[in-house]
Amino acid sequence: MIGRRKFLIGAGATAAALALYVFWPKTPVRTAGKAGETDTERKGFWIQVRDDGKVVFQSPSIEIGQGTHSGFAQIVSQYFDVPYGDVIVEDAPAVDGYGNPVSMNIHLTGGSTSIRGFLQPLTDAMLQARQLMINAAAQEWNTD
Repeated sequence: MIGRRKFLIGAGATAAALALYVFWPKTPVRTAGKAGETDTERKGFWIQVRDDGKVVFQSPSIEIGQGTHSGFAQIVSQYFDVPYGDVIVEDAPAVDGYGNPVSMNIHLTGGSTSIRGFLQPLTDAMLQARQLMINAAAQEWNTD
C-alpha cells in the first residue's frame, strides 16, 4: 500500500513534468542541407543523392529497435520516388539542429516521438530537396 505522502509527491512530480511538456516552447526549424557542409554547419535534416541513385538520409533519431530508420526510409522513398532499398539511413551527428521538437528540442529517441516529432519537418525537407533537384534538372536541360 502506498502512503498518502508518497502519492502526493508522485502526483505533484507527474503534474510538473506534464506542465513542462505541454507548455515548453516547440519551434522546430528544419531545412535541407547542402553537400559539403561539415557536421557543425549542418542545421536540420541532411539529404544526399549519390551518383549511383542511392539517397542517404541522416536520421535525427537513432535506431534502438522501434523501427525509426525504417519509417524514415519509407518517407524518403515516397517523396523521392525511389525504391525503399535505395534509401540509406544513417544516424545524424550529435550537434544542434537535430533535437526532437516533441521532446523540447533535445536529442531523444523513445516514447514514440521520432516519427511524430519529425514527420512535418521531414516532409518539408523532402519537398525542398525535391524542388532543388527539379530546378537543377530544368537548368541542365534548358527547360522551364
